[in-house]
Amino acid sequence: MPYKLPRVPKENFIRGAIKQNFRTYIWEFDFQKVSRGQSYIGVPTPDNLIEVIEEIITENEFDFRFGDIKELKKIVTHLKAFTAPAFKLGQEKALGLWKTASRSRRKEYVEYKPHDFQASAFNHAQEQITQENLRETEKSWFVEGFCRQWASEVFDQMVRDILIEHIKSDSYKNIIPDAEFTNATGFVYLALLSAVNNCADMLIIKDNHFQWYTDNALTGQFLGDGTSTPDHKYQEVFRTIVKYDKMVERLTSTTTREDNILYVILYAG
Repeated sequence: MPYKLPRVPKENFIRGAIKQNFRTYIWEFDFQKVSRGQSYIGVPTPDNLIEVIEEIITENEFDFRFGDIKELKKIVTHLKAFTAPAFKLGQEKALGLWKTASRSRRKEYVEYKPHDFQASAFNHAQEQITQENLRETEKSWFVEGFCRQWASEVFDQMVRDILIEHIKSDSYKNIIPDAEFTNATGFVYLALLSAVNNCADMLIIKDNHFQWYTDNALTGQFLGDGTSTPDHKYQEVFRTIVKYDKMVERLTSTTTREDNILYVILYAG
């Protein structure tokens, strides 16, 4: 489970945790010693740490001894200059590997054990030490960012696979009542399957066609503006699907914006 900040008075938290636990994570952070076989450690992200420490410095400027404030400001400076960039580099590297991977390669990635992708993270971190002059402690933060992002991508891919298998099995044909199942229903499921297969994170449903996007970039579409509008508009059909198909309901969320266009966020579960 991700690390949670302890519910204790901030003053106690700073004097105790920052000077002991945080010293380990910032000055002496060693991923291999702390991970203990977990996918990632789950400590607060550098941005979380910066926000909390700066808030406490501001609120307690006159309550701390000078040495305490000086120590905290030194920590914030180090976090901004070294720790946060290293963590972000790790996240970006893992995300890049997933974004450029083929579907078959993604399936292999899902099967990786923690030690597999951690080994990959350390290899890439070693490369970054030369390119970005990362210190050993920042190398561990690179690995933490890499592994945290990797675990997130694995989860998303597993959700995609569940949705793909659900649609491919045609089980939805037994879920939607015959009286409400039309040709348009099949088109909506086909568009949903195509979007998920393309690793889209957003499906836009219009009166007579579909578009899907990944990171706000158009990656595919089905039918077109010139296609006739069905008697039951695709937006209405999707709402009917969500009403009966609990798998689709759990893994998506919807919002309607201008001109009755339906925006479907994928993997919302």
